[in-house]
Amino acid sequence: MIAEAYTSPLADFSNRGGNHLSSCVDCAALGQSDTGGWYLSNLLNTESFPPRWECGEWSALNGWIHIGADIGVFTAYAAIPIALIYFIWKRRDAPFPSVFLLFTAFILSCGLGHLLEAAIFWWPAYRLAGAWKILTAIVSWATVIALIRVLPGALELPGLRTINDELNDQIQRREKVESELRESNKRLEEFASMASHDLQGPLRTLGGLMSVIGDEGEDLDEDARIELALAAHDECLRMDSMVSRLLEYARVGIHARTGEQSSLTEAVEATRRSLDEEFAVSRARVEIRVESLVPLHPTDLQILLQNLFSNSLKYRCQDRHPVVQVHTEQVGHAIRLVVEDNGVGIPEEDRERVFDLFQRSDHTERVQGAGIGLATCQRIVGAYDGQIEISENPRGGAIITVILPMRGNAAAA
Repeated sequence: MIAEAYTSPLADFSNRGGNHLSSCVDCAALGQSDTGGWYLSNLLNTESFPPRWECGEWSALNGWIHIGADIGVFTAYAAIPIALIYFIWKRRDAPFPSVFLLFTAFILSCGLGHLLEAAIFWWPAYRLAGAWKILTAIVSWATVIALIRVLPGALELPGLRTINDELNDQIQRREKVESELRESNKRLEEFASMASHDLQGPLRTLGGLMSVIGDEGEDLDEDARIELALAAHDECLRMDSMVSRLLEYARVGIHARTGEQSSLTEAVEATRRSLDEEFAVSRARVEIRVESLVPLHPTDLQILLQNLFSNSLKYRCQDRHPVVQVHTEQVGHAIRLVVEDNGVGIPEEDRERVFDLFQRSDHTERVQGAGIGLATCQRIVGAYDGQIEISENPRGGAIITVILPMRGNAAAA
């Protein structure tokens, strides 16, 4: 029997100092004479203490419960540092590696302390156990201090859900950019095709005029040569204007992501100055009914207004002076910009087609134009995720309505 196996050592030890309880007291008294230097030099000296089995009234069940529990804790505490060291080895980018190492030392020292507690049942190394507890306390407090120091930084680290959300946002943004890039490439192909087609017209005309001058130049009188030269010059100007408008069309909207807002009054005044000659000839006027900030970059807003005002002046009624009215209003989280004129208007069947590049309304063929202005307006508005549409003005003319979503602080307000 296990209990009987430990009866004899306990009896022998009791014979030297009375019963086993008094023996433990005597051994404790011996230990009280230790000094610091002597203590450290005798860490492994067990002569002053009996094994734990022999100190107190231990039953086999009670003793082995303690021994089994301490060994079980030790094995678990030994496995945790192995897992932590493996994690740090594999994840060199893990934050706060020094804390991981201190926590590893803390867990390991606690585990070895439990192993010593189990060993003391046979090997009474109480001095070693005490020294090990001091070491464990030092490591424990070093870990606590390290945790306190890194806690602010650790709290700023994003959680797994946040990281997943950010990753999903990045994937969605990338997919959106890829979609926009595909759409941009498609539009670029269409743009190149239509631009080459429309630029060939002035080139063919210019080539024909040069051929006439070259083939029949000697037979033409001076007036005819001057007329051909002026016609060639007009075609050159027409082509130069078309190229400039195409460049403007290609460049608009590059400021769309800045989130900048513009003053409507300032943009209208700048546009009015740029079209000063046209306004003077047509005796037109501009009325601003409501002033507000418009969620467009100043350059884009001015180009938008310039194209709309220019159309209003070109396609005016001959029996009245042009009047252009501009006003804005907030609708939910968007700004509605409205430009009204009293010109000839745009037939309903043409109101979608005129936003395509090089497309014009059939009833405006008598007025010179390239069919780029409204396409440029739609390109600007589209870059800001807005909408543009044409409707009939009850008082005659056209109404251009632009809906622009507010962004940033303006939307929050």
